[in-house]
Amino acid sequence: MEAKPDEYSDSGKKSRTKILRTATVLTVLAVLLLGSLYVYLSYSGSGSPQKLFSDIHAADIPADPGLNAASLTPPGFAASMRSFREKKYEKALAGFTELAKTGRENDTLACYLGLAHLELKHADTAIFWLEKALSMGSGGIIQEKAEIYLGLAFVLKGDFSSANHSFRTIAANEQHTFHNEAIKAEARLLRYFEREEE
Repeated sequence: MEAKPDEYSDSGKKSRTKILRTATVLTVLAVLLLGSLYVYLSYSGSGSPQKLFSDIHAADIPADPGLNAASLTPPGFAASMRSFREKKYEKALAGFTELAKTGRENDTLACYLGLAHLELKHADTAIFWLEKALSMGSGGIIQEKAEIYLGLAFVLKGDFSSANHSFRTIAANEQHTFHNEAIKAEARLLRYFEREEE
């Protein structure tokens, strides 16, 4: 009679244990590799400023709701603001642009030209108009909006140094309407840099 190998012998147990350990190690390595790949793809490469912009815009600095159009003059501005409030940014931008061509520029119009461009992800043009609003501004909520959204436009452009400077300046001013938003945006920006350094 032929001898059958004992499934439960010491050498069989050692062999199965070795296979299970190897499989466990390989599984852990695969999970770590896939997790690292996900983080890398999420926050690296040419899409990183857009991803970071989306993260900050969604969580920390939401889209501006616009002004109450009923109280605004001239009528072209009120109609454009209604479009802005309805998130019809291209239509709002067309109206704001027509008003700017008439020479009726002021800090509010410049700010909302910048905000419409920002929502359409036109970073350079948004920066131009938001900086113009700041240079024309006399303080108040419009200036504060231009400041916070300028930081966000710098993120979209990938100019993280300027974005960090904007957020830090606002965060240092406890009286600023967007003080808390700037603190959160700056923290998210710093977390982004920490991930990039790893």
